[in-house]
Amino acid sequence: MKVVVFGASGRVGRRMVEYALDAGHEVTAFVRHPIELRDHPKVGGFRVEVGSIRERETVTRSMTGQEAVLSALGMPRIDLPSRLLSNAMKAIVAAMRARDVRRIVAVGNGGVLDRRSGGPVFRSPNFPAEYFHVANDHYRALRVLEKTALDWTFACPATMPSGERTGKAKVEVDHMPDGEYRVSVEDVAAFCVAELAAREHLRQKVGLSY
Repeated sequence: MKVVVFGASGRVGRRMVEYALDAGHEVTAFVRHPIELRDHPKVGGFRVEVGSIRERETVTRSMTGQEAVLSALGMPRIDLPSRLLSNAMKAIVAAMRARDVRRIVAVGNGGVLDRRSGGPVFRSPNFPAEYFHVANDHYRALRVLEKTALDWTFACPATMPSGERTGKAKVEVDHMPDGEYRVSVEDVAAFCVAELAAREHLRQKVGLSY
């Protein structure tokens, strides 16, 4: 597939690019500055699209000729209120519609998953205050996807330390799997790339952990 990766210079995004290439996909990495990928292990093997996620025209241009989207966008300051992620998702969705692209796998936040007792995790009284704003905007981004007819999957990982690609991540629809509240960056990226073609979780949010 021809795949565009948003957030391609981040921890998850860099590995998405790598694993998508390993899987035989044709990859376009969307970044603000090309220098951010000059040390990528697969440099030269993928196309770089330079632009800002805030510029809808640029986002739409990057979508031309694509068949699927991977998104691993993050927030530079997670402790401040922001609509960066949800506005970015609106721009991505608009570009997908304009270019007739239907498939997207996006990385969210474990806080948007459902509590066993009901309601999103990030609205529970004991949710860490420092993560509230980023979880809240990921939740808004999820709502953007839910209102579309796109074939979306929203991957919501637990804490993401760098580690290894183990293939042992547990996946559960709507909830965080019971077990350790962590999953490696590598396993999150690997899940997203595999899910692009597997299509096992269409129009679902899923928790990822060990």
